[in-house]
Amino acid sequence: MSERWAAARGSDMGDANTFPDHRHFQARVSSLAWIVAAALAATALFLILAAFQAWHTAQVPFLGLFAEPSLVVNGAGDEAWAGYAAGVRFADSLVALDGQPLKHTTALMEALAQHEPGDLVTLTAIGRDGTQREFVVELTPIPREALTLFFVLPYVLGWIYLGLGVWVFWARRHESAGLVFGLMCAVVALSLGLLFDSYTTHQFSRVWIAALSLIGAVIAHLALIFPQRARFLDRVPALRYLVYVPGVFIAILNQFTLLNFESPRAYFNAWLAAFIFTSVGVAVFVALMLYRNRRSESPIVQAQARVILWGSLLAFGPIVAWFITFTATGSTLSPALLLPWLVLFPVSIAYAILRYRLFDVNLMVSRGVAYALLSAGVVGIYFLVLYLVSFLFDVTLPANHPLVFGVYVLLLALLLNPARIRLQRLVDRVFLREAVDHRQIVRRFGDQLTEVTELPSILQALEETLEAGWHLQPSALFLYDQQRACYTPHAIGSGPQLSVTFDQEGPLAQQMLLRRECLYLYRDRPLPEHLVPEREALETLRSFLLIPVPGRGWMALGQKRSGVPFSSDDLTTLESLGSQVAVALEKARLFTDLERRMTEVDVLRWVGQAVNFTMNVDDLMELVYAQTSRVLDTSNFYIALYNQEKETLSFAFYVEDGERMYPDDEWSVEIGLTGEIIRTGRSVVTEDYAQECDRREITVGGRPGQAWMGVPLSAGDQVIGVMNVSSFDPSVRYSAEQLQIFSAIADQVAAILDRAHLYREMEERARQLSALNEVGGIITSTLDLKIVLKLIMEKAAELLQAEAGS
Repeated sequence: MSERWAAARGSDMGDANTFPDHRHFQARVSSLAWIVAAALAATALFLILAAFQAWHTAQVPFLGLFAEPSLVVNGAGDEAWAGYAAGVRFADSLVALDGQPLKHTTALMEALAQHEPGDLVTLTAIGRDGTQREFVVELTPIPREALTLFFVLPYVLGWIYLGLGVWVFWARRHESAGLVFGLMCAVVALSLGLLFDSYTTHQFSRVWIAALSLIGAVIAHLALIFPQRARFLDRVPALRYLVYVPGVFIAILNQFTLLNFESPRAYFNAWLAAFIFTSVGVAVFVALMLYRNRRSESPIVQAQARVILWGSLLAFGPIVAWFITFTATGSTLSPALLLPWLVLFPVSIAYAILRYRLFDVNLMVSRGVAYALLSAGVVGIYFLVLYLVSFLFDVTLPANHPLVFGVYVLLLALLLNPARIRLQRLVDRVFLREAVDHRQIVRRFGDQLTEVTELPSILQALEETLEAGWHLQPSALFLYDQQRACYTPHAIGSGPQLSVTFDQEGPLAQQMLLRRECLYLYRDRPLPEHLVPEREALETLRSFLLIPVPGRGWMALGQKRSGVPFSSDDLTTLESLGSQVAVALEKARLFTDLERRMTEVDVLRWVGQAVNFTMNVDDLMELVYAQTSRVLDTSNFYIALYNQEKETLSFAFYVEDGERMYPDDEWSVEIGLTGEIIRTGRSVVTEDYAQECDRREITVGGRPGQAWMGVPLSAGDQVIGVMNVSSFDPSVRYSAEQLQIFSAIADQVAAILDRAHLYREMEERARQLSALNEVGGIITSTLDLKIVLKLIMEKAAELLQAEAGS
């Protein structure tokens, strides 16, 4: 039959010369990504320029005070500095130096550059009450403390923010959270890195105040989309940008008031608005993290929110405590004690975005409480022992008495670890009671796996564990199917079987296997942006919690039958369970691979021995088909032979949907991919027959199919035919390993066909020689010409397979 008929039947279904390339999922970079990238690059440039400005400032004599862009004294620094010591106070407006008017923002630095340290200058200032005063100030080199506190410390923090922003942006540039976090780090880095410039040279004051005005907006934006997008944004996504309206308005207002020398203190209220808006943004952020930690259905969101809350508490807690103390007592603290804590804020967010699963916050708290109690107990018991010995024996022992101390240390070495273990168990029972119970269940699961070597046994043990610990609705374990070249579900328990499959290069598989990040799919929320390409498949997994099984696949866990959402403790324990399942699957894979390898070797042995069998060719083809079915799905299978003289192909063996058929058509080698294999002598594997034919500019025969794999049957340097297997299932993919074993079988089949061809030729030659011998014998034994001619004609017609002759 023609290949057109074969394609219509589902045999010849497309292909590529080599196994399909694996392409990683990559979303197109959005316009917002380019904006954030530009903001990060501009921030780096400004920070570099700020360092040069700071170096220049360090070469100029120091007036003993800091002034803001409109040359209003801000009061920052040590009261012992020369300017403050001379009587200059907060909010004084500097109007002249040595009688030279200061009319623009850089005038003060330009005037100071004309002097040397040790010079006496006369500074003219106007106070808030409008009185003008003059002060004689001795110029000094800028104190090292001033450079450290007001430049080095915030500048280094600025670079840390920028570095975190670039890191997260690069790793999550296709996700909204990564982009907004990068933008937040950029504006905060500018606010910190340009702080010294805004106190001294004022070259980048407009950039500094613009960045400061936008911090609250960007933080609020991040709070609306991470770790969970606000519901109202699902309906109107553009509403997220409304938070920028106040920030942009405040930034514009500051541009008009910043350098207003007619009213130098006009910026006070504008700056206050920027600080208040930033505080509101941080408060909104923390409030939303608290809400999501308490109310979110997703344990992943709870875990991320908890990490951020701890980071925010450690970052802003010291500042809030100082503010309360300052309000009550008026005492101040050095910036060196407050600013470094701010780095924990972006670190916690970056960690939540990238690697939140590496540790459990609740577990850390539990460990911290246990060690704190243990430390307090060790110290308390030591002093109690000293007191009792002193009381009982009426002696006074110092705390550092060598004998008592040595004996106590010896006892600690013997008893400390058992005491720590018992105390930790007690604390865990108090803080993590449910988690401890779950860990015991998972530990029993690990014990069960020691004797399990098959997938059904693993699934049964997994079902028992999930039922004992969580009472889940029907769940599934997604594992890679070699024959279908995709991830297919295996039911956990007796629930309904899922029919959805996922490509190994798809975004879900990438998240589960490469990033190893859990995923909770809300029933009424949009999918994460990077998973949209697999929307149809993921719709069947709504309300499932997806847990990575490292290197193997993932578990799709249904909701608890009680309706209680998963907690972050559940998430931690289930991730541990996933890791144990991965170990069990690896062990089962080793046994399965061994069995498969043995099967493949046995198949090749049987097919190889068929070369020596004396059965007819059709029976040999049946044997080849039966053996190939042991390693591949051969529901659609054929062997086509090539007629070199006629340049056509015909079927030697044909199976469709598992049924043997006997088509007798012939078709040209110019049609379909089978002819392409004959012409090139190279194997062809493809996921889509029609697309591959179009790519190669080959005529498509009949109804296009899907997965198709064909290999040449080569005898010496000639291709005598093609062996093919195909499928109409769009989820089927043929792997490189399958191509390898299929090619090995094809080599054996080619040897069988070549030997059969030689055997037929030998039989034909023997028949011809027999006929010639018979004719020769008649010629030598009779003189009757008619008999001789008749015999010659009969034998000629027989040898030439002619119906008649004369």
